[in-house]
Amino acid sequence: MQSEEGTEWLLELLMEVQLQQYLLRIRDDLNVTLISHFDYVKNEDLEKIGMGRPAAHSTWSPQSKRLVFWAG
Repeated sequence: MQSEEGTEWLLELLMEVQLQQYLLRIRDDLNVTLISHFDYVKNEDLEKIGMGRPAAHSTWSPQSKRLVFWAG
């Protein structure tokens, strides 16, 4: 799966938790193109794009650990 320039971090994050199939939905439907955009995404938003609760939780776990690294 290819990501557009500037969202490689998102593809990497999703691949880490084996949810890369949600790249386009997160990027396009939820308009997440910057790390800071995740501040506005709720579990309900992830569920609306077809991601179940366990998958949504998986997205947040590594993301919270790596955000400091990416943002720094």
